[in-house]
Amino acid sequence: MKHQPEENQSVENVKNSELMKNQEFSKIEEAVKLDELESFQGFEEDKESSGQIEATETEENNLQKEEEMPLESSVSEPFVSDNIEQNVKLQAEEFVTEKSETTKEKELSQEEEDKKLSFSERRKKRRERKLFERQRKVYIFLKTGTNWLSFVPFIILIVCLPWISYMVSPDSLLKIAPKWSGAAPTDYLLYQKSLWLLLILPLFVLFGLLYQRKMERKKDIILTLAFLFLTGYSVLVIVSAVLSRYTEISFWGAEEQREGMFVLIGYVVLCLTAVSLYRKEKDYKVIFWSLSVLTGILILFLVANTTEYDFYNSVFLQGWKQSSAFDEISSEVFQSMELYALTLHYTELGTLCSLLLPFFTVMAIFVKEKNVRVVSIVMAVCSCILLFFSMSRAGVAGVFVAFSVLLVTCVRKWLIHYKQTLGVIAVFMVFYAGAGIATNGEIFSKGIELRQDFYSLFQNQENFDYHKDIPIKQVAIDGKRLFFTMQQEVLELDYTTGAVNCFDKEGQFVEFQKGDGVRYMTTDSRFADISFATEIIKTMDREKEEKRKVLRLYYQDKQIFIVNLAGLPQKAFLDTQYKNLDIVEAPYFGFEGKEKSANNRGYVWSRTIPLLRERLWIGSGAGSFSKEFPQGDVLAKWYVYGTPNMTIKEVNNRYLQTGVEHGLLALLIWIVVLFFYFVDSFTLYIFRKEYNATEIFGLAIFVALVGYSVNTFFVSTSISVAPLFWCLFGFGMGANYWVRRMREQKMFK
Repeated sequence: MKHQPEENQSVENVKNSELMKNQEFSKIEEAVKLDELESFQGFEEDKESSGQIEATETEENNLQKEEEMPLESSVSEPFVSDNIEQNVKLQAEEFVTEKSETTKEKELSQEEEDKKLSFSERRKKRRERKLFERQRKVYIFLKTGTNWLSFVPFIILIVCLPWISYMVSPDSLLKIAPKWSGAAPTDYLLYQKSLWLLLILPLFVLFGLLYQRKMERKKDIILTLAFLFLTGYSVLVIVSAVLSRYTEISFWGAEEQREGMFVLIGYVVLCLTAVSLYRKEKDYKVIFWSLSVLTGILILFLVANTTEYDFYNSVFLQGWKQSSAFDEISSEVFQSMELYALTLHYTELGTLCSLLLPFFTVMAIFVKEKNVRVVSIVMAVCSCILLFFSMSRAGVAGVFVAFSVLLVTCVRKWLIHYKQTLGVIAVFMVFYAGAGIATNGEIFSKGIELRQDFYSLFQNQENFDYHKDIPIKQVAIDGKRLFFTMQQEVLELDYTTGAVNCFDKEGQFVEFQKGDGVRYMTTDSRFADISFATEIIKTMDREKEEKRKVLRLYYQDKQIFIVNLAGLPQKAFLDTQYKNLDIVEAPYFGFEGKEKSANNRGYVWSRTIPLLRERLWIGSGAGSFSKEFPQGDVLAKWYVYGTPNMTIKEVNNRYLQTGVEHGLLALLIWIVVLFFYFVDSFTLYIFRKEYNATEIFGLAIFVALVGYSVNTFFVSTSISVAPLFWCLFGFGMGANYWVRRMREQKMFK
């Protein structure tokens, strides 16, 4: 639609129509003069921030030439009259040529004139000036182009962060890490990503200060609340880390996640910077093309894997070839590096797809610009392939909920354009069927597993006792005697004489003899599945070498317990890392008899929820979940995982993780922030007949963040994908802000 300013249209509608016709020009000119200094200083800042600082006249002339050109934003009502534009141009020229002393004199004279007016007249003038300023800023938002330089840090972050760590040798990292954080990491790739994020973080702060636009946040309640809550969240993260018993982990993050205090504060900086930098309508193209390049890189790695390309001899691993740490990396990590397209784990790839697929789908359906639409369709197909390749049920669940929200939000448009809607549904059905054939039905099995997990939550499991389903249902210690209660018998290990002697529940001696190897076995049929071995190991305690005599207890050739014979009775058991382990029956909440649901998440969640009661205000510190989880709940682990030697490192729920590590208050703040954003987005975009460019971008981010939020209900976040979420979150709030501003000016129906 063409933008054609109507003549004789004033800045604000006044009650008297005759005065509006006769005195329109004089009122507009007077409003401009009253706010000359403040208004046009902001005008100059807008031009400087968009990279057009060579001449004021050039930009104003360009804006005037574009007056009759069609707008991408589908402006349905004119909002700036010819008189207003002419006055803006004249006043801008006057501001450039006027000396500062003259400006101050005019400002003083204007204040004197304002004093002569009555209170109601001054109030009316202020309203007119504010309306004029808002209209001018919205006009510049729509008319001017993007300053790509201000988005350089975001481009680097989105495009390069997933693979940049492959270019640096672990040897160099091993030299830097002890000086940086005091410890050498084993998860080299994730650790390097965290370092790169922190290194480019000053760029975000610098560019945010140089290019940010004054957004009148004090008058926008949604942005004001979001900024306040995010600030409170950051304070709680810092306090929890500083007061944590695990300061090193809290500052730098735990392995396999690398989200310490510094990284989490960096996330908030990314979000706030994105809100400030999104100041032109065409800025969405920066994010769109960056995400497109990222998706292209991921699909190239996937294609290289399917064609059996020698990934490890490629240029991406030049720094890794001669590394001494390269030999220490397990084959599982090698496989993850190749298979899951730089994200290192299938759940992370699924999380990334829960962001990318909804975003590109919305852009492909609604964007009218041909090249953007074509690229969006291609990237949506690529994202769909990556999602199916990841086989992540959490990713599938996130995408499913995101598409459901999209259908409800845009139901009016779907009904109007029902032919295109049916076409999109048909394309997805064909693609899904083809993926099912290509994977021999594994795709459909994921949906079946999701349905079974959902139904299992509502099954009645009263009086359930998992102890009946494991070989050893109770462990007890009495001095230097250990009692292992089995389903039918009790095995007693006595170390009071300095040698291991075994007895049954009646106190009768059970003979164990050394077999062909190092283990002791018995011919007694009651304990035929039990065997043990003793040895002396060396451990480091406070940087001092310590020798310990341990007993390894086996059940059906699987090690189940490590007993510290020298530490009886206080330090009787050790974990697989030879650290003291207190065997306990951990308290739980919910999921009784459903511990194996959602791929064993029911167990972790049920044992995590009771931890929240002790962390009402302050958490245990970032990355400290594995330290706080009751790892000594070995019998329940045996039932759930088939082995008691399992260390729970992640809660697989972003919200429970926040509650444990940063406190219930931080969790509440985070939920409130998401709630305000989702409600605001839903009310802005629901039941609309058409969408302009800014609304399409905001809608795409809204749907993508819904998918991510649902996905992170089943997985823990990490440095691989989380920065992308925070960037989109900031741009989403910025887009919503401008949509509200434009609708205030009655630009859209």
